[in-house]
Amino acid sequence: MNFKVKSVKKLYTNQHRIGVKLGKFFEENGVNLIRFDYRNLGVSDGYFEQSNMKDRIKDIKEVCNYIKSCFGNIKTEIFLIGFSDGARNAILATQSITELKGLILWNPIFNIYGNNNEMD
Repeated sequence: MNFKVKSVKKLYTNQHRIGVKLGKFFEENGVNLIRFDYRNLGVSDGYFEQSNMKDRIKDIKEVCNYIKSCFGNIKTEIFLIGFSDGARNAILATQSITELKGLILWNPIFNIYGNNNEMD
């Protein structure tokens, strides 16, 4: 996917509603964007205590599969944007997303508990 970005001055880097601002910026530049909450987090059903890394990675894969289904036979190129812990999750999900063309890691968390073996 090739697109010209007219100006990044419209996208302010403060964290207040940055996902919404990013979505508007991409829309103005002709780029599709899907934002989502992992199961048991944000406005999705469930409770944070029920959340785990494996489910978050699975959620990313399911969103990517949904994107592919929306475009049918049209070749899709997927870029993952991860904010904070989502950046680490995006990295872990890259191994199984063949359409992935790039990552944008925004303020990533790599080592939150002294090890990165939370997948076990």
